[in-house]
Amino acid sequence: MKTAHTAPATSAGTADRTYHWHGLTASAPWLVFLFFPYLNALTEQNALILSCCYMLFSLLYCTSYVAPWLVNNRWNIPVPLAWTALLSLPVAGMLTQEAPYYWPVQCYSLLLYYLMLWLTYRDMDAALRYRVGIGMVLTLSALFAVSAFLLDYDGYLWALLPALSFPAAGMIIITYRGEREKQDAHAQTEMDMMRERERIARDVHDILGHSLTVISMKTDLAQRLLENGSPESIERALKEIQEVKKLSRAALAETRVTVTQLRAPTIEQQVAASADALRVAGVDVDIEVEEAPTINAALFSWVLREATTNTMRHAQAQATRYRITETTLDLMDNGVGLGTVRGNGLKGMAERVHNAGGTLIFEAADPLWLAEHPGGEGTRILVSMDGSDPKKR
Repeated sequence: MKTAHTAPATSAGTADRTYHWHGLTASAPWLVFLFFPYLNALTEQNALILSCCYMLFSLLYCTSYVAPWLVNNRWNIPVPLAWTALLSLPVAGMLTQEAPYYWPVQCYSLLLYYLMLWLTYRDMDAALRYRVGIGMVLTLSALFAVSAFLLDYDGYLWALLPALSFPAAGMIIITYRGEREKQDAHAQTEMDMMRERERIARDVHDILGHSLTVISMKTDLAQRLLENGSPESIERALKEIQEVKKLSRAALAETRVTVTQLRAPTIEQQVAASADALRVAGVDVDIEVEEAPTINAALFSWVLREATTNTMRHAQAQATRYRITETTLDLMDNGVGLGTVRGNGLKGMAERVHNAGGTLIFEAADPLWLAEHPGGEGTRILVSMDGSDPKKR
């Protein structure tokens, strides 16, 4: 059986290096425009310094996304602010090579690069990042518009205003929506976990409340029978003590199965936990894992856990048979059967398998298997995740 591997925990030193590669990816198409000045150096001697400034800006900009993984920010410097200052150096060099008439164009054309630098830094408060981003777009756009009016720019230079402000607004909206979706998904996950914990707490309460009440009553009865002292009373007291022993083991097994839900076990761990719980409850177990599931491991673990819980609580089974492959789960017991009523647990199981794109069938246990393991009508749960009919396997 395959074993699952968990990623090593990240150290505190890397917690503040959470730049996201999608920031560089979003900026990459615009970096192409920085290469055009390099071509001028091939034909115009006086463009060499300008091309070097553009090259330095490109290298610094790309490094700003890589550096957080290489250098620890031990001084807690605001990273976007530090890179903004560094990037301003080659920009200043560019301005010295251009006529003042084109300075507003030179500065405004770099708006998108600075904007992505701030928007994609996730260690900073999101509200602050978006305030800086929006302020940057509005301020530079207003300054460019005023400068273009005062310097009497031609129409093609005015076109730079919508050509950059609209993509900048789009970047802000897309980044905001992406982060909002992640926050909503995280909040939903937290809510689901809280509901699951509450359900498990209720289950543990029900298991222990019922079992401890019955154990208390039976121990009181056994004590009174022993105090009576007659041979018949002593024999009956011993039977009650045996019942108490059986009840306590069953309660312990059910509690173990229920509590394993808090640990999100792997399929191997769930198989072992289910087998141990069933054996403690006095149920014969026949489990065969032909091929440990990978893609469907989480779903199969959950179904196996729910099926084990139902078998121990309601089935009154003496034997079970579980068969597991990469895409199928075949669970069978020789208990009292499902009957005509489907509880919330079985309905939830069917809904979860359906939502995962699988097929689930509830039916009576295989007659041939029941002939070898006589009991009740039995229950069979068949799950298929490859679109085929699990009955035909």
